[in-house]
Amino acid sequence: MRPNSREITRCDDCGAEIFFAVTVGGARQPLDAEPNPRGPVLARRGVGGWWLARTVPGDIDHHERHPLETRFMPHFDTCRKRKAGTQEALPGFDAPAPARRRAKARAEAGGGVVVPFRRRRG
Repeated sequence: MRPNSREITRCDDCGAEIFFAVTVGGARQPLDAEPNPRGPVLARRGVGGWWLARTVPGDIDHHERHPLETRFMPHFDTCRKRKAGTQEALPGFDAPAPARRRAKARAEAGGGVVVPFRRRRG
């Protein structure tokens, strides 16, 4: 099932048709508007009218699928303007120089890398 024209928007980077679905964790995930039989995301329209999405392995049995779920491709994988595997810098996160040096030294020594924490709203 394809989303209707009111649910489809365009990607700011490449201009492709996309729509947003809500994941199990509550985040919004952009999906390509056209269904893709090899897509790793199963999406269906929820009770409130919004789209629900979940990621599944490629060899899922049809018995484990909801009858109304359709396979879609995440737009992060197909966007023509974004480079694969890159993430933009988080806004407002400028660590002081000594903290950056300590994080770099820990990373070079084989330790963990400092990752900014993002709180969930709600």
